[in-house]
Amino acid sequence: MFESAELGHKIEQDIYKQEVPPLREALLDAQFDLAEARKFPVIIVIGGVDGGGKGETVNKLNEWMDPRHIHTYAFGTPSDEEGERPHMWRYWRSLAPKGKIGIYFGSWYIDPIVKRAYGEIKNEGLTKAMDEVVRFEKMLTDEGALIIKFWFHLSKDKQKERIAKLESNPLTRWRVSAQDKKHLRMYEEFRTISEHVLRETSTATAPWIIVEGYDDNYRHLTVGKHVLQAIQEASSGPVSEGCVGAGTGTVCFGWKGGIGTSSRRLPESLGGYTLGVLVQTNFGGVLQMDGRSVGKKLGQYYLKDELEDVSADGSIMIVLATDAPLSDRNLKRLARRALAGLARTGASMSNGSGDYVIAFSVAEDVRRTPERRNSVWPYPELSNDRISPLFQSAIESTEEAIYNSLCMADTMTGTGGVTIPALPFSVVE
Repeated sequence: MFESAELGHKIEQDIYKQEVPPLREALLDAQFDLAEARKFPVIIVIGGVDGGGKGETVNKLNEWMDPRHIHTYAFGTPSDEEGERPHMWRYWRSLAPKGKIGIYFGSWYIDPIVKRAYGEIKNEGLTKAMDEVVRFEKMLTDEGALIIKFWFHLSKDKQKERIAKLESNPLTRWRVSAQDKKHLRMYEEFRTISEHVLRETSTATAPWIIVEGYDDNYRHLTVGKHVLQAIQEASSGPVSEGCVGAGTGTVCFGWKGGIGTSSRRLPESLGGYTLGVLVQTNFGGVLQMDGRSVGKKLGQYYLKDELEDVSADGSIMIVLATDAPLSDRNLKRLARRALAGLARTGASMSNGSGDYVIAFSVAEDVRRTPERRNSVWPYPELSNDRISPLFQSAIESTEEAIYNSLCMADTMTGTGGVTIPALPFSVVE
């Protein structure tokens, strides 16, 4: 897991000086937008090995951004008041409000890791603690919080070298404690435990970012760029469609394709579940809309003429997300229904076409947590008799998302002057 953080990453000072000003400006802009919108809080978790630059990075984030909108916390031994309450209570009460950034130096990970390394708890106790952490972070992200988790890693030799360097400097000597030296002697134990913890707690909504901590310039720029990207991408609102992201260079039915989205929400009488679809369109066929052969009317379609064959090959990626509690079997059935929506648009699904569908559920009841994986656990799921409305939603949303990818795309000219025209929307109307 940590091999990629032992490669000796380094950024020269002249490059660092060039990159910092625009990065800092972008961070301040993102922080201002965050504070103005007040839609969600940002929780930055800082962890890692002793001597890995955790404190320096915390100071750098406060320097690069406006500290008035940043709350920084370092947690030591629980107070008597904190000890009388649930373990996560002291972290809960320190959470940053919407529009603010909270930096958690040490956070809720350090105590269980240290206790396991010292033998104060066994593997079962560590698993229980990490399951509690996963539930805690899940609750935060469900409420809209953005969690960014950094783990600063050093190889054993680099950690020893860095601690010696800090200790030799009168200005930084105070930062090296007897505990740091003890933990260096326990390097292998801490590494094994940390790898286990990171694997168990790196989730889709709160993944770990492992950063090599030896070079200050590399560490600071890496963290700053990740924070900026995460805040920018977490902005709420409609998903961009058309010629964006992976949809920039795609062609659909001979016109400019791209990214498209659509969704359906069932009435409460049918469960009140939501289903969303995102597509990346890059395929061919005979375009149909509302049952009408638009492709033929516009003179552009597969097998129009053997001498002017417009290929139907290509691919489409379809992603379905729902909050309905579906089993893996019924998620597979749901994914297959999306192909019916694809067929409605006139796709030929030709021999060379790769048509892929992924379906997943975000329902808490069917989540495979570490605790559930280690025991016998009942998984409630929606019955077969109640799933048909979701099948219909998958078909309709997939069809509509494909149309949106076409209608939101613009004419583009790419490498070699190749131009792909946008669907003539005015004619289609």
